[in-house]
Amino acid sequence: GYDCVLVQRDLPLKDAFGVVREVRREEGTRRRAASEFAASQGRGIQPPTRRHPVICYTSETTPEDLRAYMNADMDGCVSYPVNKLSLLNTVRAAVPQHFAKITSNEMRELEETALRLEQSKNQAKVYRLGALGEMEGSTDSASMAIKTLPIGNSAEDDIAFNGIVQIDADTRVPFMVLDASRTAKISVNPNKPFFNLVVVHDLFDTAEKMKIFLRPMVQRYLGMQVLLWNYPGQAFTEWREEQLLNNEYLATCLNEVLGQVGEKGTKDFDTSRPFYLLGFGNGANVASFYASHYRVPNLRGMLS
Repeated sequence: GYDCVLVQRDLPLKDAFGVVREVRREEGTRRRAASEFAASQGRGIQPPTRRHPVICYTSETTPEDLRAYMNADMDGCVSYPVNKLSLLNTVRAAVPQHFAKITSNEMRELEETALRLEQSKNQAKVYRLGALGEMEGSTDSASMAIKTLPIGNSAEDDIAFNGIVQIDADTRVPFMVLDASRTAKISVNPNKPFFNLVVVHDLFDTAEKMKIFLRPMVQRYLGMQVLLWNYPGQAFTEWREEQLLNNEYLATCLNEVLGQVGEKGTKDFDTSRPFYLLGFGNGANVASFYASHYRVPNLRGMLS
C-alpha cells in the first residue's frame, strides 16, 4: 500500500473528488470484509483497517475550496507552485511516519509501533456517563463546565447505567443498561430463572423512549438486565457522513456495543447469561441480520 495519495484537483478523466470517493469506497469495502470475517470468527471487535491519507494538489485554495476538500474527506491540500517546506509539513501532518532511509530492523520496529498505534486508535472504547451526561475522563467543554458548576447528582437514575461506546475515530453511540438490582434493598436470588433483553428499536424510536416503556418490567423482575442503544444518526451519536446506515452496518454497531459492554469488555451487561433480541419495527430487520450473521452462544432467540 501507499503511505499517502497526492492527487491533482483537475485530471483528464476524473478530478480529485472522484479519486477520494474511490479510495474511501475501497476502504469501506475492506472494512465490511473485516467485519464479516470477525463475525464468522465470533469476535466482538472488528479488526482495524487502513485509511489512506489523500492530499490535493491545486491552485484553488479559497476558504470555500478548503471547506470542500475537508467535506470530501481529504487530509490536506498543497497549492502550486509548490513550496518544499509546505509540502513536507502537509505530508508529515497526514502520514504517521516520516520518509527517511532506515535499516530493515528499524523498519520492522516502526511498522510494529505504527500497527500498535493504529490498533489503539481504531479499537472501540467505552466511556461512562455521569448524572448530567458528562463523559468520565473527557476534556470537552460540556464535561469541563459540568465539573465546575455547583450542581448536585439529583439527576442520577437509580436503575440505569449510561455510557458511550467509541466504535472508531468517527463513530460514537450511547447506550444504557437497565438493572433494578443495582440499588435494590433486597438480595436477588441467583438461582431464579430469568433472561436479559437487548432492544433493537425502530428508526423513529430512541433508547430514551424504550427506557420509559421497559422500566416497570425491570423494576418488577430484579436481576433482569435490558440493554438499550441509539443507532448512528440518532440522538447523541456521531458517524461518518458518507456511511450507508443499512441493516448490515447497524448490526455491526450492535456487535461492537455487545462486545465492549459484555463479559469480554466492561461487564456492564451480563452476556454470560441467556438473552433475547427484542426488535421493534425496522429494528426487527437489524436484529434478524445480527442473529443470522453473528455467532453468539447465549443468544436464545428474537422477539418482534
